[in-house]
Amino acid sequence: MPAPALKSPAVSSHSSEPRILILADLDSRGARIKAMLEPQVSADLVVLDEVRGAIDAEVVIVAASLRDLSTITALRRVLASHPRNATRLFTIDGNERSLVVQAYSIGATDVVFTPFSGKVLRARLPHDGKAPKPRAAIVGESGRALQAIFASCAGGGAPDLDRVRDTTQQIIGSVAAIGLTGWIDDVRRHHEGTFQHCLLVAGVAVDFGMSLNITGTDLINLGLAATLHDIGKAAIPVEILDKGGPLAGEERVIFEGHPRLGYESLKYLDGLPVDVRDAVRDHHEMLDGSGYPDALKGGAIGDLTRIITIADVFASLIEKRPAAETMSRADAFRQLGQMAGKLEQPLVAAFGATALKR
Repeated sequence: MPAPALKSPAVSSHSSEPRILILADLDSRGARIKAMLEPQVSADLVVLDEVRGAIDAEVVIVAASLRDLSTITALRRVLASHPRNATRLFTIDGNERSLVVQAYSIGATDVVFTPFSGKVLRARLPHDGKAPKPRAAIVGESGRALQAIFASCAGGGAPDLDRVRDTTQQIIGSVAAIGLTGWIDDVRRHHEGTFQHCLLVAGVAVDFGMSLNITGTDLINLGLAATLHDIGKAAIPVEILDKGGPLAGEERVIFEGHPRLGYESLKYLDGLPVDVRDAVRDHHEMLDGSGYPDALKGGAIGDLTRIITIADVFASLIEKRPAAETMSRADAFRQLGQMAGKLEQPLVAAFGATALKR
């Protein structure tokens, strides 16, 4: 059987959509991607071993294992003749930074991690002749999504879980692609107050998770907990949230109610894992019982919550504030080490790579 031709089929001059080619190491893997795109987006599918000649497509979606040396070699060969200004979206099984580095070294222009939805995949493709937003724009998109999520809860509703998942996926992909330092710099440039904090916590938490080799659904759940951890602040008066000085008396009582308010807004949200909801409620609890809202101790605090709490404290310390000097990451990490008895110190020690090097 002759190898499939990779020349563009006749395309109507009225079509402004680019030709999309799915380049897969396995037919079954490529077929799954094709099914995700259809019927909204049409794409051709070719198996990597069957490629002969140059690829003639404006967009290539790579669905192949980047752990296999022969596959990597074949991808380099095939993509060598593909225009460098074209879109190459790599789908990656797992969230390891080494796979991201490998994808970009082969020629990726963007990456998306499994598991992902067709909606997420389609959003990363060019439409009407326009390229997808560059990775640096993801911070702005994520901030706008957070505003919408908070607004829905401020009105007494529950957040759109699909939107929260999509936002979390974007944050994970961005942190993996540009690194935690790049993420922190972008967030500080574009956001302040509650949204700066939430985006910092999300970036710090998912980077910490990747450093602990947390992958797949577990990493997404960690990201969801980080994205939603302060959702209860949507019900706290702005004058309390934005107060420059320390809170006192009734103000502090109201503020310290935000974890429980967040939990209540998520309690009946179908599809949200229990440990994610618990992390929203418990992220200010401390191992010695000195936290709030329930003064939980030790074993009553879940593993996911312990990671979120470390990310939350660290992000609070390194936030850029109008009336105060931004604390360095090294100083913030030292403060975490001084919280023995409150934070799980083996986790804090493991957090050192994220805090200082990534």
